[in-house]
Amino acid sequence: MLEQTVFFVKPDSIQYEEEIFQYLQLKINKKSSDNIPLIQSRGLVSMPAEGWMEFYKHLLKTYPEQLKNMAEYLAGKNIDLAILAGDNIIRRVKELVGPTRYEENPNWTIRGKWGPYELPHTIVHSSDIGEVEREMNLIKIYGLDENGTKI
Repeated sequence: MLEQTVFFVKPDSIQYEEEIFQYLQLKINKKSSDNIPLIQSRGLVSMPAEGWMEFYKHLLKTYPEQLKNMAEYLAGKNIDLAILAGDNIIRRVKELVGPTRYEENPNWTIRGKWGPYELPHTIVHSSDIGEVEREMNLIKIYGLDENGTKI
């Protein structure tokens, strides 16, 4: 089933950003028979803390303090974000990204390969099933062009 998902490298791992994007493309494309580009679009997003709280609101009950810290940490930073597309892309990217907790990651996952880290800094973000549409709507609100100017 053709899907879209949101993916970005968090600021504390920015030095690995291009390496992570290349690894993602290599691993996803290697297992793919999709005839569409993996990266549908890529650009900058900058949100205030309230925007990030809304973006990650599904984590509020489980990680309330970490969510607040992450929202404050991400606030105002230009995030290089990509919309990925492909058959079952949400599941495929989630598998490659790995579990949220570092200690649960094999070394072939993005979080295992570029860790360690501690919550709320989980190296990358990839959408959960059921969150993509809401996340994409927020991205439209806070999207920036290549010069960092509001779209």
